[in-house]
Amino acid sequence: MTSYYVFLDYFIHEVVPRIIEIIERPILQKDILWIIAPLLITLLLIQVYFGRYKNEQIGWNTAFSNSISFLWVTTTLMRYLYENSREGIFQVINFQFDKSLLIIALGLWAVISIILQFYHALPKKLDFLIYSPLTVHITSILVVILVTGNILIDLTTLYSSLIIFISFVVIFYIIRHKIRSPKEVEISLAIRKRHKDEETKRKIKELKNRIKDKENKLENWIKEIKGKINKFIEYVSFWNK
Repeated sequence: MTSYYVFLDYFIHEVVPRIIEIIERPILQKDILWIIAPLLITLLLIQVYFGRYKNEQIGWNTAFSNSISFLWVTTTLMRYLYENSREGIFQVINFQFDKSLLIIALGLWAVISIILQFYHALPKKLDFLIYSPLTVHITSILVVILVTGNILIDLTTLYSSLIIFISFVVIFYIIRHKIRSPKEVEISLAIRKRHKDEETKRKIKELKNRIKDKENKLENWIKEIKGKINKFIEYVSFWNK
């Protein structure tokens, strides 16, 4: 019970204020707003589009483009650190190590992501989930705010960012599914659902047939073994006589 109160106290007095700080920083610091505005507008338009056309899905090319977006964010943040410091790039990394580490991590993620997309290395569903516009844009917006807003990089910020990330995912999910689709899209979705149900039934039927075949083979094998055992017993009994 004590640990529960400790966690609750930490959440109220540390995490919640940090969440508010992260959210209000673009409002207080206008230069951040100009950086994240294209990301926010793009994210909103994409969610509205996929909310209206629910029968469409992102493809490998879209996931590849989203990965490239990470590179754009990385270079923008590196330029921001460099332009706001009188020192050289290596001195910037030394004196602002936590922010530099965050940017470098984002850059490495961008390079790895581009390679994964280019060779279609990940399973399709997993890849499209990780590199969906929602995931990429919200992550990019949060990293921009943390770096340019001089937010302290620590575990509290990590927890706060995760909560903000999940909250925005849920909000945009609700927005996307509340948008009404055209009639032809609804018909397409109904046909797709029916086809999916039929495909599921077919696979279940195939699975049942395979199980039944294996049961029959096992039953025949048991009968064959029993027959051989009975013949062996008869053979032994004959010679014992």
